[in-house]
Amino acid sequence: MNVEAGQIWQENDKRFERFIRVVHVFTETEEAVIVTCNKNGKPFPEKRLTNAKLRRFGKAGGYRFVKPAGHDVVKTPWFVKAHR
Repeated sequence: MNVEAGQIWQENDKRFERFIRVVHVFTETEEAVIVTCNKNGKPFPEKRLTNAKLRRFGKAGGYRFVKPAGHDVVKTPWFVKAHR
């Protein structure tokens, strides 16, 4: 499965019920910029952006797919590019 901006994934570790939203995907470095969110995809305002390797998505020790990108996906904000 391809990782795309706007998708919602859940931590595969059963000790946590953490959901993340993909903000941007850098194919050249095989990383995704993610933010912790609720199960509906709304990011928590106090959370910061983090990078995750694309190889973690769809793996037993990483994230499992929950929801496709919705209509609320916007062009990558400047601060995501500055985050790199």
